[in-house]
Amino acid sequence: MKKQLFGILSNLFPSIMANLAYKALTSPQIKKLRAHELEVLDQSIRETLAFKDFQIQVYHWKAGADTVFLIHGWEWHAGIFSVLIVLFLVLNFSVIAFDGPSLGFS
Repeated sequence: MKKQLFGILSNLFPSIMANLAYKALTSPQIKKLRAHELEVLDQSIRETLAFKDFQIQVYHWKAGADTVFLIHGWEWHAGIFSVLIVLFLVLNFSVIAFDGPSLGFS
């Protein structure tokens, strides 16, 4: 039902709906990191990469020769992978994760 309503309103008021969509997509909600997520992130090697107008926080845990690259979804942060990161390290994988623009510590 929401998709249909959005479609109808987009056809009737295209610029208003485009502005609303843009605002929603460029204003992520900030999710607070939990204690166990911070503990895992604190064990990483941190690096900051410049991307356009953003400073992207990258985390690296070195273990084995094989590496897992974790990518979170919209409005999340690398800390949500804390349980997976610990598991991959136990399995001797190195892990790389990052906080997307305006998320986590980016």
